[in-house]
Amino acid sequence: MSVGSNSGVGVYTAGNGQTVTAGAGSNMIIGADSFGFSNVGQGNHIISNINNVDLNDSSIYVYSRDNTGTVDNYTKLTAVGTSGDNYGIYSAGTVNNYADMDLRNGIGNVGIYSINGGTAKNIGGTITVGDSDVPNSRYSIGMAAGYAGDATTPAYTGNIVNEGTINVKGKNSLGMYGTGAGTTVYNGTAAGSTATINLEADGAMGIYLDEGAKGFNYGTITTVGAPKKAVGVVVRKNSEFTNYGNVIINSDEGYAFFRTTGGVIKNYGNFTVTGGAEKEFVPGGKATGKRRWSSNSCSCRSIGSSNTRSIWKHCKSNSSS
Repeated sequence: MSVGSNSGVGVYTAGNGQTVTAGAGSNMIIGADSFGFSNVGQGNHIISNINNVDLNDSSIYVYSRDNTGTVDNYTKLTAVGTSGDNYGIYSAGTVNNYADMDLRNGIGNVGIYSINGGTAKNIGGTITVGDSDVPNSRYSIGMAAGYAGDATTPAYTGNIVNEGTINVKGKNSLGMYGTGAGTTVYNGTAAGSTATINLEADGAMGIYLDEGAKGFNYGTITTVGAPKKAVGVVVRKNSEFTNYGNVIINSDEGYAFFRTTGGVIKNYGNFTVTGGAEKEFVPGGKATGKRRWSSNSCSCRSIGSSNTRSIWKHCKSNSSS
């Protein structure tokens, strides 16, 4: 199957209680600014067993606004464009990802995005992301949940669980991001989890919580090598982070965690800092490191706006279907 550019859709589902399966022998080519699967029905189940699918710029493999549906993905996804802004899976409802996603090409790629109170799990897959463009709020993120809202789009929550590996190979990019009261972010779910977030680039961040989101680490958040200014956890605006695992930061001018504006950190695990990193930075408090951080310098508040114009255009055009 070949899907053209400019809001093309490979498989469109508008009914209820259906199962859509793409077999291992299937093939799908997705053009720029287009969708592999688009589900606007209720209670539908999408199962993707295709071996490999490439994502061109501003494309989405699976989009689903079905808050009672399920997406099971076994398909390896690879970003092949040059500008980026791709989403692997953008979904309400339940998401189970078992496959790898290599999203290093381009800027602003997101592996899995949980919306409208859904729950998305990465179960053994390896998600790899590249660079971000901070001035233009184009962030590359392994897994994301929730949206802070803007003038045209109301706020919503999401829930994400990593039980695999997230590699942050791009500058200023994030492993996991959650925003909004009611949003939850889990790196592992039980003691001894092998869930891992690897920070391999300057300015990389492991988990970022904002606007009352709650995060939990039962696995490992660690630098690989010695990137500069890496941060294990960012906790902003009345969010809360609980650590039962390991946060290991070897980074000149880096921090194990950054806390601001009512952020709460509860530690029952281990924070380890080396290579010039400090344990904590709290704006307005005593400086514990060499640099002065701006809490807005790594704000991901704009996720879901500029990168999703094609999503909202497509959804609104089919809202009455």
